[in-house]
Amino acid sequence: MIEADQVSRSYRVGDDHVHALRSTTFSVQPGEFVAVVGPSGSGKSTLLSMLGGMLTPTAGRVVMDGQSIYDLTVKQRSEMRNRSIGFVFQNFNLVPWLNAQENVELPLRLYGTDSVGRRRSATRLLNRFGLGDRLNHRPGELSAGQQQRVALARTLATNPQLILADEPTGNLDSLTRDLVTRTLAELCEEGRSVILVTHDESLSAMAPRVLHIADGVLTGQVSDQHSHKAIA
Repeated sequence: MIEADQVSRSYRVGDDHVHALRSTTFSVQPGEFVAVVGPSGSGKSTLLSMLGGMLTPTAGRVVMDGQSIYDLTVKQRSEMRNRSIGFVFQNFNLVPWLNAQENVELPLRLYGTDSVGRRRSATRLLNRFGLGDRLNHRPGELSAGQQQRVALARTLATNPQLILADEPTGNLDSLTRDLVTRTLAELCEEGRSVILVTHDESLSAMAPRVLHIADGVLTGQVSDQHSHKAIA
C-alpha cells in the first residue's frame, strides 16, 4: 500500500543541519493498522507529512501503490492525495464559514462529484456519526467532539484507502474518543490502511503493530502487541 524507503528530512538552521527524521524504512499493507508512537519533537508528524505527500524528503522515497509519489508533479500529487489519502487531525481543520454538510462536501467538489451526489454522500456520512440533526450547523456552533466527527465524515467522503491520523483524539471527551478509535478500527476491517501518530499509549495499544520513534530515528516495532524486534 505505502512504503517509506530510507526516508530522511533535515533543515538548515544557520550553519547547522537539524535532522527531523533519519533513514526511516517501513511499509504498511492494505487493511493494516499501524501506530507510530514517540515523544513530542521525535519526528512523528514529519513522517506523517511525508507519507501524505505534503513534505518532500531530503533523501529517500515514499512509494504508494508502486508509484514514487515525489516523482509526481505538484498537481499530480495533490490529485493523488484527494483520491487516495484521508487525513484526520487534532485541530479538525474545518472551514468556519461552511456548515457541517458543506464541509463534508468540500473534497467531493474537488473530486468533481455532482451536487446531488455530494449532498447524498455528506448526509449519509454525517448520519453515520450521529450528526444528522447538525447538517446546517457551522463549526462554531458545534462542540469539539462534534467537530471531530464532521472531520471524520469529511475524511471518508472520497473513500480513501489510506488514513493518516495525527493525534486525532486530543482534547476530546471520552465518548467521542471511543468513537474515533472504534471508527479507525472499523476502517481497517473494511480493507483500508490506517497510520496513527500518537503519544497516548492507551490509544496505540489498540493497534496490532506499533512503531517507536525517538529523535528522528525509528528504533523498533511491536507486532501483534506481543513481541519486540529492533529495526536496523
